[in-house]
Amino acid sequence: MDIAFVTTYDSADVRSWSGVPVHMSGAFESLGHSLDRIGPLKGTAAGPSLVKAQLYKWAGRRYLRDRDPTLLNSYARQVKRRLDAGHSDIIVSVGSIPVSYLRTEKPLAFWTDISFAAMAEYYPEFSNLPARTIREGNAAEQSALSRCTLAIYATEWAAKSTIAHYDVDPAKVRVLPLGANLMESPTRAQVEQMVAARSNERCTMLFLAADWNRKGGDFAFAVTEMLNASGVPTELQVCGEEPPSEVLASAHVTFLGRISKGTPQGRDQWTKMLTAAHFLILPTRAETFGSATCEVNAYGIPSLINEVGGTSGVVTNGVNGLLFDPDASATVWRDEIARLWSDPERNAALAMSSQHEFATRLNWKTGCRALVDMLQETGA
Repeated sequence: MDIAFVTTYDSADVRSWSGVPVHMSGAFESLGHSLDRIGPLKGTAAGPSLVKAQLYKWAGRRYLRDRDPTLLNSYARQVKRRLDAGHSDIIVSVGSIPVSYLRTEKPLAFWTDISFAAMAEYYPEFSNLPARTIREGNAAEQSALSRCTLAIYATEWAAKSTIAHYDVDPAKVRVLPLGANLMESPTRAQVEQMVAARSNERCTMLFLAADWNRKGGDFAFAVTEMLNASGVPTELQVCGEEPPSEVLASAHVTFLGRISKGTPQGRDQWTKMLTAAHFLILPTRAETFGSATCEVNAYGIPSLINEVGGTSGVVTNGVNGLLFDPDASATVWRDEIARLWSDPERNAALAMSSQHEFATRLNWKTGCRALVDMLQETGA
C-alpha cells in the first residue's frame, strides 16, 4: 500500500518527538508499504504567529503558535499539493496538526497520544493559555476529527477525553499504543540471559527523563535513599536532565547525561544501560503515555510508575510493571520495591512478562499493522 506519511518536521530526524516518526515510518516500510514522506512543512505563517506570541508573552500568557489557524491552513495547502502530485492510497499523519484543515477524499488517519482539550492546562507548558489559543486549538482538533477517517490515540484515557470534549463519532476514535523507539531489540532468549545475569546484590533503577521535576526525579531519589537505608543496596541511574547538586552528591546516584540513540556510541551506551538494569522508576506527575516503558520492556525491565494520565494504557499492573497511586508516599514505593526485590522468582517473571508486552503490544510493527487493518476495515 502507498502511504502518504505526514509530519510537520523531518520524519527521518531521530530528535523529532523522541524518534516516534522515525520508528513509526520505519515499521510501515518494514511491513512492505511504500511511503511518500510529506514533511518538513514550511512555517509560512511564522511571522504573524510570532507577533501574536510576543504580544501575549508581554501580557503574561502563552500563545501556542502551532495552533494558529493561518499556519494550520498553510500546512493543509502544502500537504494537499503533495497529495495531488502523488499516488498514495491512504494518509497517515503523526498528530492532528498538519492535517487539521486538510481537504481530501483519501482515507486519513492521525495517530497521537492526546487531544488538545486534554492537553490544555495538563502540562506546565500548556498552562496559562489565552482564550484565543484555547478556541483555536479546540477548533483545529474538531476540524481534524470531522475530516479524518480514523482518530487514533495511544490510550483509552486520551480516547475517552476526545469523545467527551468533541463532537465526534465514537466509532472513528480508536486506541493503539505507541511503540518502542529502538533501532534494534533483543530476542526473548537474549532477554532471558540478561535477566539471569543481572546482579542480585544491588538493585539498579533507571530514571530516564528530560524533565527532572515533572517526571518526579526528587521522589525517585527519595525512594532510592530510603531503600538503601532499609538494607536494600540500590543505585539510581539518571539519564537526561542533570539533577540537583544534592542528588549528584549521593553515593547512590550515577548521572549518565543525555544519551543520543542517533549515534552508534549512544546506542551502545543505551544497550549497556538497559542490559544491566532491574527497574524503570517514573513517579511522574503528568504523563500522556510513557514511551520509555516500551523501550525498557523490550529488555525485560518492568516500569514502576504513577497511575496518572495515560500511564495505565502502557503499564498493566503486575504484568509489565507496577502502577502506584499518585498520592502514595515514598514509604509505600520503598516497601513495594523491597518486596519485589526480595522475591527473585516473582522479579524474573515480571521481567519476562514485560518483554512479552513489548513483543506483542508495545512495538511499532504491531501498531502499524493494526492501523492499516483498521483503515481497510473502513473500506479504505
